[in-house]
Amino acid sequence: MRQETWVVLILLCSSMTGCFGGANEILPEDYGIPGGLTLACLSSDRFTSMVVEVDHTSSSTPTPSALQLMKSRLEDVCDKPGGVTIQTQETTFEETGTWSDQEVRDIGHATRSAPPQGDGVLRWHVLYPTGNYQDDSVLGVAVDASTIAIFQDTIEGAENFIGRPSAEDIEEAVLVHEIGHLLGLVNIVYTSP
Repeated sequence: MRQETWVVLILLCSSMTGCFGGANEILPEDYGIPGGLTLACLSSDRFTSMVVEVDHTSSSTPTPSALQLMKSRLEDVCDKPGGVTIQTQETTFEETGTWSDQEVRDIGHATRSAPPQGDGVLRWHVLYPTGNYQDDSVLGVAVDASTIAIFQDTIEGAENFIGRPSAEDIEEAVLVHEIGHLLGLVNIVYTSP
């Protein structure tokens, strides 16, 4: 009798596996934390292509070399047989001064053309706003699983008087660094001994 009870219980539970929504979702909500969509990028099971939407102001335009480097790095690590596409669009952000995490998050969500997960396409969003981050030494920030901001005004201020590294080199490094956070390379508060 005891063995029969277990068999019935197992059959009953296994028949209910599709009853609870979200079992096959990579991230139950669209935004999450940096690194939350890593598996969505590394696998083509659910998302066969990727779009990185880059919204910028007229005065904070990304350099073509930075966008190409980002695309190349994503193509190297993401399993997207449909490819990685970069879409740039000039826009006007309401905020033009000092940005907080929440402002980047809110404006990023309001200005993106589509949610991060949908129709077999994984979408990440890069903002190039005018102004700087609340900590004016920060050059870029990842605020959730699919949104980053690059502060070009601060990057240009970081270029030294001899121009080495150049603002373009710094931008490339910062963009790849922030994309790395979306790929799960996050600060785990590790201190080297």
